[in-house]
Amino acid sequence: MGPEAPGFHPRGMRVAACLNQLVEGEFSLGRRRCGGETWAHAAARIRSQGELADQQQAAADVDERAIHPAGVIGKHAVAQQALRHPLDLRGTVPGLNRYQRQQARADGPDHGTVDLHAGLGHALDEGKHGAIVPGRPARLNAMTHFAAALLYAFAWFVARLPWPLLRALADGVAALWVAVDARESRVARRNLELAMPGLDSAGRARLHRDILRTTARQAFETLRLWTRPARLNLADIVEVHGEELLDAALRDPRGLIVAAPHMGNWELLNQWLASKTPLAILYRPPESAIGEALLRRVRANAGGQVEQVRAEAAGVRTLLKRLQQGGVLGILPDQQPKAGDGAFAPFFGVQALTMTLLGRLAARGGAQVLIAWCERIAGSSPPRFALHVMRAPYAIADQDPQRAVAALNTVIEALARRDLAQYQWTYKRYTLRPPGSGEDNPYIGSR
Repeated sequence: MGPEAPGFHPRGMRVAACLNQLVEGEFSLGRRRCGGETWAHAAARIRSQGELADQQQAAADVDERAIHPAGVIGKHAVAQQALRHPLDLRGTVPGLNRYQRQQARADGPDHGTVDLHAGLGHALDEGKHGAIVPGRPARLNAMTHFAAALLYAFAWFVARLPWPLLRALADGVAALWVAVDARESRVARRNLELAMPGLDSAGRARLHRDILRTTARQAFETLRLWTRPARLNLADIVEVHGEELLDAALRDPRGLIVAAPHMGNWELLNQWLASKTPLAILYRPPESAIGEALLRRVRANAGGQVEQVRAEAAGVRTLLKRLQQGGVLGILPDQQPKAGDGAFAPFFGVQALTMTLLGRLAARGGAQVLIAWCERIAGSSPPRFALHVMRAPYAIADQDPQRAVAALNTVIEALARRDLAQYQWTYKRYTLRPPGSGEDNPYIGSR
């Protein structure tokens, strides 16, 4: 949002912000609340597209020892919202370091990071933390399910509008973001300034508008994907490239990790993968119990066996067990982990803190790694998609984490350059800066 007075949140901007939050998948950074309406608040916490995303925080340090929770999060702007989660975590949490404080300052109190995994990277020592206490699922009562059903009905109604009308609505939302200089607009503009300094002002402005239109359209695409039968959604995929690689990997007993960058529509990719194989997805439960009830309902529409693993220390053990049994994991690899749980490597020429989880998991048991994405076909209306599967570079599983994250960022950047407008530029990818660099958070002023 722009520099409005505290508490000012016009209705049109509230709707616009919530539509974007449905699909943006920004898990390592908390997002602005969507005003007072129950449906908007729940939708803002669902983060539909990012359910593969928090795994880099939940299991950054894969180790042979048992994994244990970090405990209850203390009173801090970065952790306040996490206290509302129905978790049963015990023990103590290491103090927030200066990089986490830097991130909290950049986002402000209404953008506090919900860091469910604070200290998990250091909670692997059984001698220090005792026995694991699994997180307790939210208790969803009848009223919760009723409210979730109302949300679903609203999404179903909107998704049944003709696609030309939905596209026009999405383009209107994008225009509104630009007109009022909304957060989505500011963050995307700042990312383009950082990643493409050589692009002239006219070219950057044109790409900026294309990115916001694509982001808004994806929100309405997601409503369709959530509320239609999976078989209808999968019919929107008219090209599949590299399916034989996935089929071969599924026959291999070593297990498989599918890395799915924020390119195109990753929600449709999830449904395609679920139609091919049982799939484990690590997710962070929404702050709202209503949001979790809705999330579970729409995830049940995936058309296959999707195991939703809560983003808790116990969930890491579930993922490791699934991989050791030759199963399939889904990971969104281009989210910024918390400080200490990743390594810096160039991404579009800018040092970016990058998850090391993928490489650690792959190196641990020799699991295969594939890269997959589902991109929109230009000019299709309603949207049609081309799905791609490719082998990941071997260096992604390198024992040297610096080499592993460099290889990971290189392949993700190459994918994003295929169609820059389809990559997720409304996410604060460069918040944390390399230690000792003297660089400030580049998003200060772009909340």
